Amino acid sequence: MGRLVLTLFGLGAIAYVAFCLALWFGQTRLIFHPQPVPTMTPADVGLSYEDVWIEMNPGNLHGWWISAQDPDAKTVLILHGNASNVEDGLIHAQYFLESGLSALVVDYRGYGKSAGDFPNEASVYEDAAAAWTYLVQTRNMAPKSIVLFGHSIGGAIAVELASQQPQAGGAIIQASFTSMADMMDQVGYSRVAPKWLLTQHFDSESKVSSLNMPVLFIHGMNDRTIPALMSQQLYAIAPEPKAIWLVPGADHNDIAEVSGTQYRETLRQWLLSLQEKPVSAETVS
Repeated sequence: MGRLVLTLFGLGAIAYVAFCLALWFGQTRLIFHPQPVPTMTPADVGLSYEDVWIEMNPGNLHGWWISAQDPDAKTVLILHGNASNVEDGLIHAQYFLESGLSALVVDYRGYGKSAGDFPNEASVYEDAAAAWTYLVQTRNMAPKSIVLFGHSIGGAIAVELASQQPQAGGAIIQASFTSMADMMDQVGYSRVAPKWLLTQHFDSESKVSSLNMPVLFIHGMNDRTIPALMSQQLYAIAPEPKAIWLVPGADHNDIAEVSGTQYRETLRQWLLSLQEKPVSAETVS
């Protein structure tokens, strides 16, 4: 009996070590779910656009540049989620286009038409930085005229970019999280595996307090993927000027649909506030 117990214990230990190794080496596959080449373009929704190609080493980025009629308009850089592509980014971009902004939507390497190795935390940060450089150097955009928008994991990427480019005009962090370690708790991995196995941190919580620009946090109160509490925690840490809008009844991907015209109006008012002298923090109602 003792020998059987030892054998079972040994097999269990081997299985656990194998699980931890799989998590260590395979966590990027759990985090990133690259979507294929888009089946539509901005032209399909009546928008003129340019295909953008940004050389990387290795690979390249593909994106869409959609210009506002006003050549002096601000520009929004759209950073999409982990299971999205430029098509989903286009959906977000349309709300900014209605407010008179130009938009750059890009796919991370490994997504859509963007070529490169399978994505990881470091590479998507590099991709966002390359898109920023394209706007500033190729499009000659003033950094203050660029607004960063990130949805879900794109929000964490936007926080990283904002921490590296404090001269940006502002950032909108939608349905995002505090850190990947906290997401381990959320999905239950931390019950069976130690957090030190994480190599992909996306630690917005440690960065957001250093941001030096207006920030708007948006989150659906019924988000079953990332709890709204995480945006509230980021908002509490962020310096002024800041705002937060919690959308009743909205889940992770339907905030604009659930809130209807209020979504457009909230974005419009916040974008208008960027023209004004910063005031004390205020929660968007």
